[in-house]
Amino acid sequence: MYRERYGLEIVEAIKNASNKRIELRPSSLYTTLHKLEKKGFIAECWEEESSQQRSKVKRKYYRITNLGEKVFQEKQHFLNYVAAWEKRSEA
Repeated sequence: MYRERYGLEIVEAIKNASNKRIELRPSSLYTTLHKLEKKGFIAECWEEESSQQRSKVKRKYYRITNLGEKVFQEKQHFLNYVAAWEKRSEA
């Protein structure tokens, strides 16, 4: 299961996972997150955190839903199938 992440944390995770080849602007990310939420692939929730100044700060966190996990697994299966097909056609 994937842990919840907030927007800027997602931006950094994508940047690191792509070896800095993909750098999203937060505005692009939030547009995509909104679309994924409308499709039911992710859900959002607000959580309070304490900052260095001891005031409560609310952050919006996102988590993948069961439907999102299912669609993700199907997409991974399809991409693996296509990758194997390309390898066979090169031989």
